[in-house]
Amino acid sequence: MKFYLIIKELRETQELSQKELALRLKKTQSTISDWEKRRSEPSLQDIEDIANFFDVTTDFLLGREDDFGNVTISSGNVSGNGNTVNSHNVIGSRTAALSPSDSELLRKYHSAPANIQKAIKELLS
Repeated sequence: MKFYLIIKELRETQELSQKELALRLKKTQSTISDWEKRRSEPSLQDIEDIANFFDVTTDFLLGREDDFGNVTISSGNVSGNGNTVNSHNVIGSRTAALSPSDSELLRKYHSAPANIQKAIKELLS
């Protein structure tokens, strides 16, 4: 997923309008709109500020890392510790830190009766 899609998804997940996000990042609404419509790209400082605001990594914002910290290299080779990883491979993972609301949803799911869990799985598939 690309930055313009990721920032929009993060913004909508937090139920923020472009104007609300712009105020929190000290930007204009048109700047947020331009990022989401691929008319412009944020600066490195903007990317860092956005990552801090949404509590995600910059790699996640740039589409190089999934929700669980798995990093995907899209081109070239990465060498280190005597290992070489070719392009389009996933490197390592780390434990995902869930937000309090996500933790609560997961707790509710696991404590729900089997028929409710089944209905949720069907709804999400």
